[in-house]
Amino acid sequence: MVRQPVCVGLAAPGIVGEERRRPAGPARPTGHGATAGGRARWPHRAAGAAMIRAFIAIDLPDEVRAAIEAVQARLQRAHTGVKVSWTKIANLHLTLQFLGYVEEPTIQKISAALGEVAGQHAAFDVPVGGVGAFPNERTPRVLWVGCRDDGRLGALARDVQTAMQAFGFAPEQREFTAHLTLGRVKHSRPDAALTRALDSIKDCACGMARVDAIHLFQSELHPAGSIYTKLSSHKLR
Repeated sequence: MVRQPVCVGLAAPGIVGEERRRPAGPARPTGHGATAGGRARWPHRAAGAAMIRAFIAIDLPDEVRAAIEAVQARLQRAHTGVKVSWTKIANLHLTLQFLGYVEEPTIQKISAALGEVAGQHAAFDVPVGGVGAFPNERTPRVLWVGCRDDGRLGALARDVQTAMQAFGFAPEQREFTAHLTLGRVKHSRPDAALTRALDSIKDCACGMARVDAIHLFQSELHPAGSIYTKLSSHKLR
């Protein structure tokens, strides 16, 4: 579930919505909640400092969400033998960087830095479509819808990650791959029905996403699912 913004332009105290998983590897501290291995950690913090789990992402228009929901439904009807944890459509977003736990006073500084990055980029459109799986369709772990990046989306992500280094967050160690997670396979194994279902919609078109703002989100973990609250929004020029 996504809550409405509590502040626009300045943070009050933030993957498709999905938070991209980081590369596996040994986790070593790099700053306020990030690790070079990619796993979020609970950092040492000043006494009494509130911690916020945050990420930076691009929002999606309703028509793109509806198209992706139809794609997800087709996969759900495939009667495969694998168990999939499906992403809630309301939570879909295109993650530029997952930050992890951040001290509340740092959130406002991050928000200001995102405003500077946004002012350096013009708005643009990204075609959304094409379905695939990581690491491959035969033994999938992550089911995704792709985004055709002409270079502008990747450049925006790199600039965001560069700006976040000032706060101790290491940039991604792998090349930015624009995608929206439809679901995660709980126990990956070959499944012919799922492979056929993926192949039948591999070239689907889900519309055009207008990239005209960067959003800072808070992610709250709950037994019923994550709740994302938009903390600040920064318009591209």
